[in-house]
Amino acid sequence: MTTSPMTETSLGNWMLPESRQTQARIEHAVAQTTANNPSAGPLRTLGVVARRALAQEIEASLRAALNETMADLILEGWHTYDAITTAIKKSHVQPRVKQIVPLHTHVITADREHNLDIEVDSFPVMSLAAKAALRLQLFAAVAVVIDGHIVAIQSGQATANGAVSVNGVEISRKTLAFPLQVELGWRRPPQMVAAT
Repeated sequence: MTTSPMTETSLGNWMLPESRQTQARIEHAVAQTTANNPSAGPLRTLGVVARRALAQEIEASLRAALNETMADLILEGWHTYDAITTAIKKSHVQPRVKQIVPLHTHVITADREHNLDIEVDSFPVMSLAAKAALRLQLFAAVAVVIDGHIVAIQSGQATANGAVSVNGVEISRKTLAFPLQVELGWRRPPQMVAAT
């Protein structure tokens, strides 16, 4: 499989800083959230080790929730793109024939939310809402469709803007430009069926 390193990187690994920094930002977000929340009293009394363990658990949950790759998001975002659905329909009628779809400029947005309930000694003290917002802009991309599947993303450039917040407190914001080049032949891409 030929791939741009960025398209196979999970969103969590791209959007979140290294673990220690992510955990420090999560601790800060939890502290801000619990400051005026009477039911969160048990969280304010946690010791250093317990706070660190809580931040580690929240980080692990975030990384697990953000395990999609950029390639996954691009494929998901193209489900509703008319030119792709037309090529999928045509590829079913003409099996094993490559359908080349120029995409020019295309924007894909993806918002993810993950809720985490926190208990201390089996007593629920609060819920945290982690949100990730991602905007991908693709320039001069070309998709290759065969037998109802997008099998490659050829040429083009992409710009990704992403932000992650916990209970409204931003813990990460990143922007990145990268080349698009993904051959999806070695893994089975999701079956995309055009609406009839």
